[in-house]
Amino acid sequence: MLGDNKTPRMHAVTIATHRPEVLADFYQKAFDLSQPEWTDKDHAGFQLENLHLGFDRIKEEAKAG
Repeated sequence: MLGDNKTPRMHAVTIATHRPEVLADFYQKAFDLSQPEWTDKDHAGFQLENLHLGFDRIKEEAKAG
């Protein structure tokens, strides 16, 4: 997404994990954030000033790359 002056800007970061509640808890404590918002049982996120930091639950094992 480009900003007003055509500078690229990031609006969201989403991390895929088997345990989003653990990562959300870590980031909350590490950066002194408010409680994460859960949109459902598989996604938690923080709305920071200009960025959404999200955690999505993955259900299957990752395949070797």
